[in-house]
Amino acid sequence: TTQFYKLNGKTYTEILEQPWFRVAHDPHYPIPLAFVNESNFGKHFLPEDDVYAPHEWTDEEKKYLPCLNLTCVCPYYGGKVSGSKCVLPNGSLLRKAVRKEVRMLTDGERLQIAIAFNEMKTSGMYDRYGFVHKYSGLHEGPGFFTWHREYLKRFEIAFRRFLPPGSQLGLPYWDSSLESELPDPRESIFFTPLFVGAVNQTGQIVDGPYAGWKTMEGTRKILRFVPNMEGGEVLNNARIDLVLDQKKIDMVLAASMPLETCKIRVIDDRLLAYSHDYVHYFINGDMKDTFSSTSDPIFYFHHTMIDHIWEMWRHLQQTREQREKDYLPPLSDCYPETHFANASLQELDPYTNQDVLSNSYTDNMYEYEKRPSCSLMKPNCGSK
Repeated sequence: TTQFYKLNGKTYTEILEQPWFRVAHDPHYPIPLAFVNESNFGKHFLPEDDVYAPHEWTDEEKKYLPCLNLTCVCPYYGGKVSGSKCVLPNGSLLRKAVRKEVRMLTDGERLQIAIAFNEMKTSGMYDRYGFVHKYSGLHEGPGFFTWHREYLKRFEIAFRRFLPPGSQLGLPYWDSSLESELPDPRESIFFTPLFVGAVNQTGQIVDGPYAGWKTMEGTRKILRFVPNMEGGEVLNNARIDLVLDQKKIDMVLAASMPLETCKIRVIDDRLLAYSHDYVHYFINGDMKDTFSSTSDPIFYFHHTMIDHIWEMWRHLQQTREQREKDYLPPLSDCYPETHFANASLQELDPYTNQDVLSNSYTDNMYEYEKRPSCSLMKPNCGSK
């Protein structure tokens, strides 16, 4: 049976599982109340032999990383405020970051990004920020989107210090829906030395800018097994457009691991939170486990894409006022209190989930370059 779907102004034809998925997925189920402490309901499960790593913010970071405008963050880059502008030591102006799809970077920009990641890694800052996520990242509920938005913003502020002064580059995003158009996504140019590198049979990165990188704990090299896990797959346009088409906020900022008692629960394998998970499973290795995922730079490329989809939905389905106001109600029978609107973001003081709905993030700090599109006439998708 063939079915037709109209999503975000586009028509999709579904035969069997397509266009939603290209692999089978385990179904998602609500959590029985009796087993809530045995699940990863609202928390990372850490290895039993984990050795806690101190990762406190410095006084400088506490002062500048929460900033939501460029004049506030200006001194972090050694700049001076002149009126409403930030003048950097080399005379250039600090501008908000532009997040480009990773394949849309020029050769020079791609090199700058790789150098910045490696210098940040060498400095120890990359790993220290990774521990923030390891010990406090918020998942499986509406706060997943807000916590990660503030975390990415802080990481990006620090990351830009390692870029040439005046560069407008921000964290690139990886639109893995481009890989979904390939017969075998593993054959993508993304997994070559130009971008994130290839791996050997043991899952270690053998070439590219991140070859030889170790985990944030420094105990071994980071691992990828692409895609060697059931249920792992990249994004695709149908599932992205399904999200963008949603009128109800609980289908986007979803209770994606609800308790059985949750009255608003909607378990749909196409929820954005689940699509996010599938990409982690696709990369596998360190990306598979949420506590270790920040060891791999792919984490940041993937999460900026998820943030991009959320922001596209906000602009399509909400007014400017609704973007800052609308959130899911405080339902303890659906998700932990850390997901409530007025809950403080763990390790990301002084903000709450409600605060991160602010338009200031994309008004002042960063913006997304439009997603690339491909066709027979444009097989390189406009890549530079």
